[in-house]
Amino acid sequence: MRRLLLPIGSILLLALLVGLGTACMAVLAGDDSYPGVSTDKQDYEPDETVTIAGAAFEPGAVLDIPVIRPDDTIVKGDGTFEAGWDTIVSGELGEFTYYYKLNGIYGTYTVGVYPSPWGGPDSGEEPLASTTFHDHHSMTASINDGAATTGSLNVTLNLSYSGSGGAPTQMRFANDLSPSDGCNKLGGGSWSAWEAYSASKAWTLAAGGYGERKVCAESAHGSLGSPDGTRSADDTILYNAANPELAASCGTDIALVIDSSGSISSSEYAQMQAAFMQFVQAFLPETPTQFALVEFASGAVVRLNFTGTEAIITNEINESRVQPDGMYTNWQQGLIKAHDLFPNRDNPDLLIFASDGNPNRTGDPPQSVSESAAVAAAVTVANDIKSDGTRIITIGIGDDLDTNNLIAISSADAMYTSGFDTLAAQLAALAVELCGGTISVHKVIDADGDLGTTDDQSNGQG
Repeated sequence: MRRLLLPIGSILLLALLVGLGTACMAVLAGDDSYPGVSTDKQDYEPDETVTIAGAAFEPGAVLDIPVIRPDDTIVKGDGTFEAGWDTIVSGELGEFTYYYKLNGIYGTYTVGVYPSPWGGPDSGEEPLASTTFHDHHSMTASINDGAATTGSLNVTLNLSYSGSGGAPTQMRFANDLSPSDGCNKLGGGSWSAWEAYSASKAWTLAAGGYGERKVCAESAHGSLGSPDGTRSADDTILYNAANPELAASCGTDIALVIDSSGSISSSEYAQMQAAFMQFVQAFLPETPTQFALVEFASGAVVRLNFTGTEAIITNEINESRVQPDGMYTNWQQGLIKAHDLFPNRDNPDLLIFASDGNPNRTGDPPQSVSESAAVAAAVTVANDIKSDGTRIITIGIGDDLDTNNLIAISSADAMYTSGFDTLAAQLAALAVELCGGTISVHKVIDADGDLGTTDDQSNGQG
């Protein structure tokens, strides 16, 4: 028997080629192809023709292609708009191309591909493949440009649409009195009359107490009052007490409400202490401002009632944190304790609320709740505070909280953000804003007590 002797390099190359061949065979064997269907684009003009392409079906398969329109009707695609659907046969490679004519029914269309004969929409059959496309695709609605809160029931609704169907011709609105339900119910609300489409609309939210408000919107084509291809959208907003304006004054009563929860490290808390001490020193002793101090974590405690003595308030801020009732975050109790301190004098009232995280506790003793429930409880107290004439300024420290939650207890124009390392600068800027800049005092001695005569005046000392 003859032996074939190969150099070692040839043997290795042969082994490599055999290995690659095996791998390629494995790939080919495992390359499962599934039927698919697609359109040449996602959105169309009202009278365009849609090109629908299929691939990877069985060669020569007889297929039904129903196209379900936005109004749930099915018509053939040849432009006759006869009720029913078309049947096609796939090519040698399992491919097909099908053309479907549109006639201005606005909305989303669903294409299904079924083995023929298809039993119809109620048959429960699963399609071999499906896709969707749009004609006048969608609309959006927002209240006050998507604001989280409002202090007024008078708002502006903002509308937009997308799609190639052109601008809608008409619109209408409704206050949904059951915000958790869909706009098909409205909870006793009612639709306004159809009116010419516009990108904005002045609107009055539903009357009543503070809380969530929802507005439903619809747009459509067609002649006014005869809507065609209606599209809908909605938005919600939290109706809160308006945050009172605070006149520039250096004689304000300010309650500092400071987070001491466990998410704040010792070094970060020290930065907070230093920043708030500098804030106090921007007012005292030169102005008649008074400060109080509330600390909150799982619960809350009044650390110091109102005082105008700089040393007393700065020393208290510099004391170790208490972390009342634990290490979690209870905005509600912090606000309640601060609310109880007002009114102090006839001076303007201000509450400065600083936190690094979203709340997760309510009540006294504290109970664990969801973030949304904890925020809602805090908002209720904040509304009472603002209704009593106290302005609330919120400061979000760090990146671990939702600023919309802070806006909900104050207002968009009274919410600030800061890092622990930049808090001092933020508070310094706030002090200038509140106090209206530097105060200069010029002492004058007037001999006769009449400031209208100046020949008897001289400069005072000190």
